[in-house]
Amino acid sequence: MREKIILLTVSLLILNLLILSCMTGVKEYSIYDTSAGKKISLNRMASQLAEYDIIIFGEYHDNDVIHRLQAELLPLLLRNVSDLTISMEMFERDTQIFIDQYLEGAIEEEEFIEMSRAWPNYQTDYRDIIEFAREERIPVIAANVPRRYAADVNRYGLKVLTEIPDTERVYLAEEVIITEDSYKEKFFDTMKTLSHMDIGNRDELEDRLNNLYAAQSLKDDTMAESIVNFKQRVPETRVIHFTGDFHSRGRLGMVTKIKERNPDLKIGTISPYLSDADSRFRFQKDYSNIADFIIVLSVTEIEEQKE
Repeated sequence: MREKIILLTVSLLILNLLILSCMTGVKEYSIYDTSAGKKISLNRMASQLAEYDIIIFGEYHDNDVIHRLQAELLPLLLRNVSDLTISMEMFERDTQIFIDQYLEGAIEEEEFIEMSRAWPNYQTDYRDIIEFAREERIPVIAANVPRRYAADVNRYGLKVLTEIPDTERVYLAEEVIITEDSYKEKFFDTMKTLSHMDIGNRDELEDRLNNLYAAQSLKDDTMAESIVNFKQRVPETRVIHFTGDFHSRGRLGMVTKIKERNPDLKIGTISPYLSDADSRFRFQKDYSNIADFIIVLSVTEIEEQKE
């Protein structure tokens, strides 16, 4: 059982494919401003997003419609702000030098992809973002913790961080905050469901879940710190951060971590929302608890897609 759990949790992607990853047959989308409860255009959302210091765009990593909207949003957002910075979960702090070199034209794309440890779906889903940044000379923050450290915390807990050499500490958040809130409860419930954990040995289960949550917190804190530190250096910029939706849904996770570091920053959030393709979507007031803007996606079951 222990080996099964370890293999499950090592992958950086595991927590970002949590929400209905089996449903992929997207037909259409609509965007809602949850504060007003109104359907709006992508252009209108870009205009309203200009009011925020930091924008967190939660995504389903395997959803092509979301990735297309991200690429389409960037030029619209750039029209509404004087200074824009892109931040990404998909790149880790120790690869920042290679991102900078590629954006400056110092290395070729093939070398950049290899040295930055780009995700397998980079070409189809994230290349447009990087190429836009390169063309418009927009900085890109490699926000995430190197996955090897998250994997170690998954196995051994936060105590393993004390063994990291000082020269490598810059790749991790200075402080990892273990929040005892609804985010932790949601995380535990999701991991139990996703991994079908055997609760026969409750002490062992609790230890494993705590380690998993510590690794998740390490990622959230590192991404939050990366953004806040950059904003401190360049106060006039607006930062848009692309991340798995679990990290920010409900304004939890890294949104909480950003506020803990700088409560004065105004944070706007975007989350996808999956709606039954066979029923008409009706906006409800409690959707405002999900994010400032939701992208409603109509889906069909994957079994229907295979027919």
